[in-house]
Formats: sequence, structure tokens, C-alpha cells
Amino acid sequence: MPKTRDPIDVDLGARLRAMRTARRMSMEALGRKVGVTYQQIQKYESGMNSIRAATLIRLAQALNCETSDLLVSMPMPEGDAALPAPSASRLGLADEPLPGIQDLQPELRGPVSALIKTIDALHSRPRTAAPAKASAPLAH
Repeated sequence: MPKTRDPIDVDLGARLRAMRTARRMSMEALGRKVGVTYQQIQKYESGMNSIRAATLIRLAQALNCETSDLLVSMPMPEGDAALPAPSASRLGLADEPLPGIQDLQPELRGPVSALIKTIDALHSRPRTAAPAKASAPLAH
């Protein structure tokens, strides 16, 4: 029985192929950089095999791009189009939904929420005392 290809794997594979060919890199060269065979790269690009998260990160590094560049405009699985916006409490910010986040495109909600969480974490970090000014050398 032939394996059915997941549309997400097919889309990711097409992006991988486009990034690789834009860099004039062979499947063999990319496979060497990532630690897999060219046959495995071929299976990723055709959507026959899913790409593990760790491999996706290695592929992005080998292609000198961001992991998100390979994931841009990934199709949403059926039924996920109306995912609820992450609440601020889930992000550790407050007990109400983040204003306006539900108006963002679904693929932007996670990264924007993560950015807000990072900014909040940086803002709420205890501040260290300013370094002491160097005093003038003592005269002997």
C-alpha cells in the first residue's frame, strides 16, 4: 500500500527544494551538511518523509536561512483556522486576552505571542546595579 503524503510535508518539501536550488546546492551537498543521505533529502523534498524539528533546524542552518523561512505560509490543517488567540494568562502576562492578537493571521499569532512574552520577561527581570565608576588613581 503506497504511503499517502501529508500536504504539510509536501509544502515544506517544496520550500526546501526551492531554497536549496536557489543556493545552487545539490541534494548530496545538503545531505552531507545535515548528516543524511541525498536519498533522504529527496524524500523530504517530495513530501514522502516528514522532517523532524531537529533536522529542520539543521537544514535551515545548512541553507543559511531562518527555520521560519522554510515554514512561511504553511497550510493550516482543516479545522484549525479558528484557533483561539493565546490568552495573556497563558503567556504569563495577565488574565485577559491580548488585545488585537485574535485579529492576526493564524500563522502570526504564535510568533507575536512569543515576542510579547520575551519582551515581558526582559522587562520584568531584576535590574542589576550599574557598574561602579572607576575612581581616580591614588597619589603616592
